[in-house]
Amino acid sequence: MGFFIHHDPDKNFLLTIFHGPVKASDLRNYTAEILGDRYSDPGKKRLTILCENASAHRLDHHAVYAAGKQLQQARFRPDGRLAIVAKNTVGFGMAKMYQLASEVEGLDEIRVFHGHELDSAIQWLGTSEITDTILKRITAYEKPSLETI
Repeated sequence: MGFFIHHDPDKNFLLTIFHGPVKASDLRNYTAEILGDRYSDPGKKRLTILCENASAHRLDHHAVYAAGKQLQQARFRPDGRLAIVAKNTVGFGMAKMYQLASEVEGLDEIRVFHGHELDSAIQWLGTSEITDTILKRITAYEKPSLETI
């Protein structure tokens, strides 16, 4: 468990889905992965989903804050957008913390949405044409877990 990344370089789009128990090492691995050259094109549209079954009991706020600070330097951020959709209350709080840690004025736009606002997040990103692909990917990871936030 941890995270899944789908990259569509033609659309300059990155979908990340956090699911099941998420550990600090998962977050560090994710951060290292997306800071790589493969994802470096500026203006990237990113959609991050924190599934209902994502569990943060193995993750602390220090790890979330550190990831946000580290991603301030990402080359894909200028003129980009990040929509984070949190499908549970703790995930929403963690997403807001990440947003505060990673924001750099004038760099890109970051918005945090509640789980029921997925359509609004997709529309805000301007990625409506790939909604079906996004929903299929989310459904695959949205299975119930014994460990919840």
